[in-house]
Amino acid sequence: MMDARLTQLLFYVSVIAMGQQSETSEVPVSYLIAGILGLALAVGGVVTVVHQANQSTPKSSELYNYGNR
Repeated sequence: MMDARLTQLLFYVSVIAMGQQSETSEVPVSYLIAGILGLALAVGGVVTVVHQANQSTPKSSELYNYGNR
C-alpha cells in the first residue's frame, strides 16, 4: 500500500505538471512536420531492409537443387 504522504506528493506533482502543460500546449508546426517525416523515414528504412532481405534469400527449391548437382 502507498503511504498517504507519497500519494499526496504524487497528486501535487501531477497537478503541477498538468498546469504547466496547459500553459505550453502549443507545439510548433515545424516540430509536427519533422516528427511525421522522421516517422516516415524510419518506416521506409525498415520496409526497405525487410524487402531486400526477402529478395536475397534463394527459394527452397534452389537450395534443394544446389546439393543434388
